[in-house]
Amino acid sequence: MTNEMTKNVNGGTLSTAERLPETRQFLPTIDVLEDAEKYTIWCDVPGVDPAKLDVRYEQGRLQIWAPAAPRQEENTRYLLREYAVGDYLRSFNLSETVDASAIEAECADGVLRLTFPKVQSARARKIDVRAK
Repeated sequence: MTNEMTKNVNGGTLSTAERLPETRQFLPTIDVLEDAEKYTIWCDVPGVDPAKLDVRYEQGRLQIWAPAAPRQEENTRYLLREYAVGDYLRSFNLSETVDASAIEAECADGVLRLTFPKVQSARARKIDVRAK
């Protein structure tokens, strides 16, 4: 992914190397769930301002990018520093059964929830059997 061109929050195109010159890159943990009508993705993005999340879905590919704000304390110096800060970047392919026009996203308490409804033709349905 580091050589691919990606879109930033403001819509400009930057390579990953240009966007993340001095920050670490983290792969956020996710859960992917499926039921008869939709797919749901839960993605951990602690420390991220929801307004700066960049979630894109194009031609079956989902990309999540989020800058994590560094922890900054004024007038102090670190005696020990283990807390790593960086940007979250995750992308993967989803099924072509996703209804792209109805994707929804919510972020609360550092957890991003994405809902991808299935197209009607991909949903399971009960077929009535007629007696003759």
